Amino acid sequence: MSKFAVFDIDGTIFRSSLYIEIVYELARQKIIDLPQKTHDEAYSSWLTRQDKGYDVYRNKMVELMESQLKGMKVSDFEAAADSVVQAQAEHVYVYTRRLIHQLKQENYFLIALSGSQAQLVERFAKRWGFDEFIGQIYEQTDGYFTGSASKSHKDKDQLIEPLLVKHNLNWQGSIAVGDTEGDITLLEKVSQPIAFNPNRTLYRKAVESGWEIIVERKDMIYKLSPGTTRNYELIDTE
Repeated sequence: MSKFAVFDIDGTIFRSSLYIEIVYELARQKIIDLPQKTHDEAYSSWLTRQDKGYDVYRNKMVELMESQLKGMKVSDFEAAADSVVQAQAEHVYVYTRRLIHQLKQENYFLIALSGSQAQLVERFAKRWGFDEFIGQIYEQTDGYFTGSASKSHKDKDQLIEPLLVKHNLNWQGSIAVGDTEGDITLLEKVSQPIAFNPNRTLYRKAVESGWEIIVERKDMIYKLSPGTTRNYELIDTE
């Protein structure tokens, strides 16, 4: 059986959210409407670091997308997905970019996992050499979206089980990288869990569980070791 590594994308590899960027691109192409007042209020809650500001911003963008999904042409969405990936695929973190390259050289089977749309995840995953991907599926018929979707941001350990069977992959020796509490069930299952730029909930779980914690800030990468005399180690970025 083969070793595998699974990466969350948004905020872990990609320095933004594919979901949010596709909303902006669809609005720019006038395929959906992005009410200025609604957007500005949600975006401001994030910029001003209000409680759960980013969650408010992200959830509002999801609501805007899903409320206008029904009847959208699949080809229009896919063209917008091409534009997002072409323009922003290189906007990634140094640590996870290097880890992807390292694991490919070590013959790990690489899986990309995201709550963003499958059309986006597929394009991003191919750009970075992943072997498989999982993304949110928008139901479609006759070239148009119906408005229904299958979610891919919960129970991530269960979501990848079919891929493990399909490709004869083994949990033993496996690696997972995530940044929020939505990745916890997956991180609990692998041999080497990595909490990368974790939010508060994931950080606390990582400390409790003794997981590796990596923080990338500006041109510095740190490995945190809470509870030790020297509670961080600088990882050389050169």
